Amino acid sequence: MGDRLRNPHESLPASGVANGTKFICEGKYDYYHYMQDKYDDKGWGCAYRSFQSICSWFILQGYLQTSVPSIPDIQKLMVKNDTTKKQSFVGSKEWIGSMEVGWLLQWTFPELDLENRYMSDVSGTEMVSKARELSLHFANQGTPVMIGGNNLAHTILGVDYNDQTGDVAFLVMDPHYIGPENLGVVNNKGWVAWKKPDFWKATASYSLCLPQRPVAI
Repeated sequence: MGDRLRNPHESLPASGVANGTKFICEGKYDYYHYMQDKYDDKGWGCAYRSFQSICSWFILQGYLQTSVPSIPDIQKLMVKNDTTKKQSFVGSKEWIGSMEVGWLLQWTFPELDLENRYMSDVSGTEMVSKARELSLHFANQGTPVMIGGNNLAHTILGVDYNDQTGDVAFLVMDPHYIGPENLGVVNNKGWVAWKKPDFWKATASYSLCLPQRPVAI
């Protein structure tokens, strides 16, 4: 999958949550972000990049021998399977959301018979209350999570959660980064970092796609 950064979270400092318990995605993944592969998706491709990162997780766990689809291929897959998408969608700058990411995982890996769980209409202030549910997801499923809202998409890789105090930090991989595959820059500038709850805009409404592991494998 090229020269992309793999598991860039592993070199991060502590989250800042006192006496918390970390729940982090299991296994390997690659960091997909804006402008990779000489493809200009600046300003609209963040959910596609989050989807690509999640795809890389399934591939790197050895579930299938295949490649991560390009953004044009993702759009073609949408046109093929979603009757609301016309041919003009291919090559467009139209966004996709968490529901589409879930569908795309199923269409990309039909052999795996994947299922997804969703959290919908979660306000930024409610993200703290979702920490326990997210911790259970990472403990039981271990897959990266796509979150969309406030006209932005991100990938959640884990949580550090103190269930006594309610203090929480979210391990966020930001697909809006534009630059070289430089781990120091990515970590030091906060593109892959532990984020406190105020990272999520209080008045925004977020939707999350929580991919489930294949049952029969």
